[in-house]
Amino acid sequence: MVYTACRKIKAFPGLSQKGNITSIYEDSSNELWIGSWEEGLYRVKTDGSIENLRHNPMNTNSLCSNFVRSCCEDNSGDLWIGTFNGLNRYDRETGKFHLYTANGNSPDGLTHSSIWCIVKKTGREQSGWELTSAE
Repeated sequence: MVYTACRKIKAFPGLSQKGNITSIYEDSSNELWIGSWEEGLYRVKTDGSIENLRHNPMNTNSLCSNFVRSCCEDNSGDLWIGTFNGLNRYDRETGKFHLYTANGNSPDGLTHSSIWCIVKKTGREQSGWELTSAE
């Protein structure tokens, strides 16, 4: 079940009852992306079907962690996912995730791999991204 301001808005029978929901994001195509504490990322499509995207240690193109904290869509339609173990970019056309982690040798990279929040800045004078991470 998904709640807003303590009011049930919709039941999603495909969601696990084990993992706590950490984030809910609605993209430009009206799909919901639901991050969870230990069950990965749920994609609720407009037809009501639910896909569970999870970390698979045997697949380097899978989600890097089942602890998903935040999601945000960029102007190209790619979804960015902040997790306990790094920042993922999800390419919907290929179904692959690309992982970004902290690299102390790169001055313009992530300062920490544990991402708490992703915010897309918009406006005439500002554009870009803000990430919050744990130090």
